[in-house]
Amino acid sequence: MTDIEQFKADLSHEQPRQRPVMPSKPVEAPSVELFPEQQEAKDRFQDWFDDRTSTNPIFRIFGYAGTGKTTTIRSIVSDIEGNVLYGAYTGKASLVMQHQGLPARTIHSLIYKPIFPDKDVDKRLRGELEAARKQDDHEEAKELEDKIKYNNSIRFELNDESELFQADLLVLDEVSMVNQEMLDDLLSFEKPLLVLGDPGQLPPIKGTGALTQAKPDILLEKIHRQAMDNPIISLSFSARTGKAIPREEFRSDGHPTSVHKSMTGLTKEDALGADQILCGKNKTRRTLNQRYRKIAGFEGATPMPGEKLICLKNNAGAGIFNGMMCTVVRVVEEYETWMQIELKTELDKTIRCPVLRAHFDEYEQPGLVESLHWWDKQDREEFDFGYAITVHKAQGSQWDHVIFWDDRFLVWDKPERRKWLYTGITRAVEQLTLLS
Repeated sequence: MTDIEQFKADLSHEQPRQRPVMPSKPVEAPSVELFPEQQEAKDRFQDWFDDRTSTNPIFRIFGYAGTGKTTTIRSIVSDIEGNVLYGAYTGKASLVMQHQGLPARTIHSLIYKPIFPDKDVDKRLRGELEAARKQDDHEEAKELEDKIKYNNSIRFELNDESELFQADLLVLDEVSMVNQEMLDDLLSFEKPLLVLGDPGQLPPIKGTGALTQAKPDILLEKIHRQAMDNPIISLSFSARTGKAIPREEFRSDGHPTSVHKSMTGLTKEDALGADQILCGKNKTRRTLNQRYRKIAGFEGATPMPGEKLICLKNNAGAGIFNGMMCTVVRVVEEYETWMQIELKTELDKTIRCPVLRAHFDEYEQPGLVESLHWWDKQDREEFDFGYAITVHKAQGSQWDHVIFWDDRFLVWDKPERRKWLYTGITRAVEQLTLLS
């Protein structure tokens, strides 16, 4: 173990221990009787739960929108004598589960804990650094600088007092973005996992899908009449089965109202009234982000306070993940190739991190990101404007009001296009506006 590795290990052990969180409240059983397919899922889960082994810790129930996954899960967990916890990959998805009566939180907040900068350690290291510089010991000075940088960053590691240790079951939904590293961390708690999935959605982005790539233990396929009365669910069925998709506005509790607009016709009321804009191509995404920023009154390439950003890559140590939404609090410092930005995450945490400029400058300098060398990105977090994002990036999240821009993505591949349309449509909870 190197000196810096030993320093990191020692620093981790010096952090104060956290108190365990109290177990979550039990979920009430649904008032409706389960359909045969749902009852079979419940029975097969119970058999697995009673006879599970350490070599088979995951049970997967997959189902299309409208097949009653939530009803089935509520019935399953209401019969479990013990502590059941609920999780999702993103903050948005955990809120949707909460609205469904499942008290979910993000996986990150459940299994990781923050390690905060230690002021006493910082003071000691800076004293040692000053002494090393006076002695012209460059090697020692560089090592001390690395230790100071590490100490002064907010890091995350597995929470050795997570409430998951007290759980009898963890239910996970919208987890297509979970990678193998996070799955390994989840399995290290040695708790059974009930994973929900939707085979109609796009396959996960490369490097993710550790929980959803395997074959489900049971698949719910029957869409119930009551669900089909919801225009958004009905539309998702049409998309999945290859039927014609009208360009209209749909509300989960009402009838569609015709909408005919082009990209240039996106008004301030349209854009600011939506929780999220989705599309297929990155070129479209950049155009929509530019259009949104203009009508919202934001100028220049540098993100301004209040702007929405999306994280483009994982950094578990910094507590940020691919697809996480953040709001700019302020730009602390600006340099030629990067910025120090203070952000509020969708988990309501305030963080400060060095952010690569290229993704923002690329709006005026196309191709800039591709021209970078690997060392240009080293030690830099990557964000972009998050008003419009691709459907691929939207996986694992849902919003009340979604504008879905059909830019003819994947028209050459009908099976994948169906999944793309279906995934985009099912990101909307209350209102969906389909435009082209």
